[in-house]
Amino acid sequence: MTAVRKYRALTDLELVREIQAGRTDLFAELVERHQGRVYAVAYGILGDRQAARDIAQEAFVVAYRRLETFRGESQLWSWLYTVTRRLALHELKRVRRRPGLTLDESVGRDEGGTTRLEMLESDDEGAQERVERGDVSRFVREALATLGQKHREILVLRHFEDLSYKEIAERLDIPEGTVMSRLWHARRKITAALGEDVDWLSQVC
Repeated sequence: MTAVRKYRALTDLELVREIQAGRTDLFAELVERHQGRVYAVAYGILGDRQAARDIAQEAFVVAYRRLETFRGESQLWSWLYTVTRRLALHELKRVRRRPGLTLDESVGRDEGGTTRLEMLESDDEGAQERVERGDVSRFVREALATLGQKHREILVLRHFEDLSYKEIAERLDIPEGTVMSRLWHARRKITAALGEDVDWLSQVC
């Protein structure tokens, strides 16, 4: 078994322990495993592809810096989700406080216009690609962007993360009844925005 296959066979927690022990080069494996889902969370909150990419990258920067504090008391993905959601909500609030500032203008870049972490350029066929192409057309992305943050986020969690009502309730810390109600309203809104182009719901449910 090659070294790459060996580490890909490890669980998230086992991989984290290797990184904490000094194999920091293996962090790229964690990025590859979770980059699509991290992007989907950011997109569900921000509704802007470029801003979602940059927040996803920032989430991995934060995760890398704080990984030594991860004790394995929860799943790694739950921890990454929390980091990403907090960053995205903070960015959303920052933009709302400055009406003239767009999401794209607000994200962190260096002087050359390069985002702070270039780890999301792989060909992984995860949630990022499903949101950007494939199952979701440009028309659907535009319709998602018209929704409020709560409705957009819950649609992404349900249809692109494929979470159950119970899992969404736990993730957002809301009752399952609220999940069902919010989803119902979100679906009505996006159906109205899409008009007759609503086949995507049956394709991704």
